[in-house]
Amino acid sequence: MFDSEGVYVAGIDGKMIRQSGRTYENPIAIAPGPHSLLIGSSRAAYGTLHTRLEAKEGASYVLRWESDATGIPIYGGTMTVWIEDEASGELVMPKRNIWGEISKNATYVSPDIPEQEAALISGVKPEGFPGVDHTYLAAVDGVYTADNKASRMPIKVRPGKRALLLGYYSGGIAEYPVLVDLQAGHSYVIGFVSDLGAVPGLANERLSIWLDDQTTGVRVVPAQRVMVQRIRRGAIILP
Repeated sequence: MFDSEGVYVAGIDGKMIRQSGRTYENPIAIAPGPHSLLIGSSRAAYGTLHTRLEAKEGASYVLRWESDATGIPIYGGTMTVWIEDEASGELVMPKRNIWGEISKNATYVSPDIPEQEAALISGVKPEGFPGVDHTYLAAVDGVYTADNKASRMPIKVRPGKRALLLGYYSGGIAEYPVLVDLQAGHSYVIGFVSDLGAVPGLANERLSIWLDDQTTGVRVVPAQRVMVQRIRRGAIILP
């Protein structure tokens, strides 16, 4: 089971969860094994943090948080989150900033293996479109990629079951956590299509995002509608 206190589960394994301040403490049932988890916070701002969780059978986990004196990101504050085993108090995700000066500072390093032994994941940008909107691989197993909003070059990932965070950028960002069994030697592309009438970079922009295996032609992650959030000083502020 998963419980929360002041922070919440924004998405898990390809499912976006619409929680609010009234439902933070409602537990979410999860199966034993690996999970791709997107943590959210809406205390003075909307911020997110991706992680990989290895859940044990029969265990219950709690999301916890603490903040500095100001506690408000637009005034330079920071907020730290972690996951602990409810029974033992053991940290199953170490303390990390969900927003603030050093948030999301872990940088992904590609494995030192030949490309034919790795999976390659890349984003896309609409051809001939003058805007900045594009998809990208934002994180692998909770480790964020460098310059993720600027680069759409293929990223090398070790094959196997991976917790991925698919990203979209248009001046604001959208994030989608998925758990995918990547195959060695395969190339994957993060696709998207904006809702009819949506304007990139404006409030309430919505789109569908997915992951295709280009090697087999199979869509390994079905399309999911997500909402773009506007960025303010390292946090994501709801429109």
